[in-house]
Amino acid sequence: MRRATQDKALFHTVLSVSHLIADSHERRSLLPALTHQTKALARLQKSITAINITETIAIAVAMLAWLNMIQSNREAMRHHLHGLFLIFQEIEKRYKQGMKEQPSALLMQIWRFSLRLDLIATIFFYPRAPLFPAVKPNQDDLHREWIRLTVRSDEEVEWALAAFALDDLMHRATHIAMKAAELRQKSDNPEPQIIQWTAELLEEHSLWRKRKIVADSIEAHQLVKEEDSTYSTEFSPSFFVSYPTIHPRNNFFGNLYNSWRGVYIFIDLIALPFIGPGTRQSQRYKYALEICRTYSSLGKSDMFPIGKITTVFLTGIALGGKRHSPVEVTSLLEWMVDALQDHFPLNRSAVV
Repeated sequence: MRRATQDKALFHTVLSVSHLIADSHERRSLLPALTHQTKALARLQKSITAINITETIAIAVAMLAWLNMIQSNREAMRHHLHGLFLIFQEIEKRYKQGMKEQPSALLMQIWRFSLRLDLIATIFFYPRAPLFPAVKPNQDDLHREWIRLTVRSDEEVEWALAAFALDDLMHRATHIAMKAAELRQKSDNPEPQIIQWTAELLEEHSLWRKRKIVADSIEAHQLVKEEDSTYSTEFSPSFFVSYPTIHPRNNFFGNLYNSWRGVYIFIDLIALPFIGPGTRQSQRYKYALEICRTYSSLGKSDMFPIGKITTVFLTGIALGGKRHSPVEVTSLLEWMVDALQDHFPLNRSAVV
């Protein structure tokens, strides 16, 4: 907000996003949001044409990309994400040339946000090649210093690193997904290579649970109780499953662990690219039900929107959509999408 008072492009971007959220919730006209977005775009184009690339411009373009993402405006989102990628390339080049100081903690957060937008766009609009290069594993030291400037404790630093590690793994998986799709078109025997790629991703996926803060939380919160290790095939009329819900004592961790389950589903889809669970005993199906059972305990007031939308989407694929699991998926969509729309300006028809 402080930067927005000093830059007209960001000022109109912030107003556009604010109008979208508030006016969508109150069922008002979205014309003010569109008007401010148009003014923001005019100023951004002027700055970019003059090669006046600043952190503030990166922030504004990231917000516009987000705005078009949730409205499922594919072409505008693609345009803004591509522009954002080029902006970060230019900023990185200037840092390397010593023309600028090190990036601020806020810009680093925007970069992380942009990576997440890139992976979400690749999943929602598949096949789409991700724009941003994949982040290598084990990059905690790269992030720890700037994260420490933005949070209140070392514990929060470790939670942020754990969340970023999941995003990085999912982003690398989107790169592998596109490589696998291309290989299947060109090769007569692509599966051995694809199995190797996905095995490496699954190994990293498994290791994520061994991070100290994650391992301690799994033990403390008891996400899956012994007596709940079986899964019902019948969903209740009003919600997901008739078996007891999974009750994480920490909502953040419950959402993060569901994201971890969603990452597994996506990696499994690379190796076995079919919609549906395969069998009721498959790990894909097991994690899909655990996601539903966990969200049912978190309640509608806990939206955690971006991660939840992606995970719900992958859960619907793992359950096989309405054709394979009509009761389950209908309950999932009606409960989750309606709840999201109460808190978030989501394009319902695009999600469904």
